[in-house]
Amino acid sequence: AGYVALRAHRFDDAGRLFDEGRVGATGRLAAQLDLATGTLQQQRGQHLQAESILKGALDVAALDPKHADEARERLSWSARAIALRTSRGPRSPGFAAACALIVPGSGFAYVGEGRSALASFALNATFLGATWYAVRDENYPLAGILTLFEMGWYFGGATGSYHGAMAFNRAAKERMFHNEVAASFQYPDPPALFDSQH
Repeated sequence: AGYVALRAHRFDDAGRLFDEGRVGATGRLAAQLDLATGTLQQQRGQHLQAESILKGALDVAALDPKHADEARERLSWSARAIALRTSRGPRSPGFAAACALIVPGSGFAYVGEGRSALASFALNATFLGATWYAVRDENYPLAGILTLFEMGWYFGGATGSYHGAMAFNRAAKERMFHNEVAASFQYPDPPALFDSQH
């Protein structure tokens, strides 16, 4: 029943059923229930918990070779997912912010936000140009007001680029996880998950 719930993505029901089955279970049945629970935690995206449970299932040495191989494979998937989610990512937030400070809009371009890059460049160019004309005409109060607005756009663009790089990295990690881990994730047939003797 827990396996059926797992296949249907009813994770709360699956967890409850596996927990009920685990009470008093020993030996191979207990290890197989740990394997099922580890699978459940993987599907929930809780790979640290899955890693701990799967290691426990392997440590008791009660799994038959087929189930042990499956547990080791799932353990490697969780390890890969953890590594992907804790890696630095392909875009440096600091570099994105630095680019934005050198050339407004370039930080957004670095993280693939083309529209934001054009908007940031246009706004900064507009305010810088207006400030220059105000200074040229010796309209210093207007120049001061425009400079304040320009500083907001200028440093706001750098901050936005920094957070844009962080968002880019989060999205990239999720894509890597789904492509490299979840895409190869296959549920075993029920007989491969639970020994018919139990």
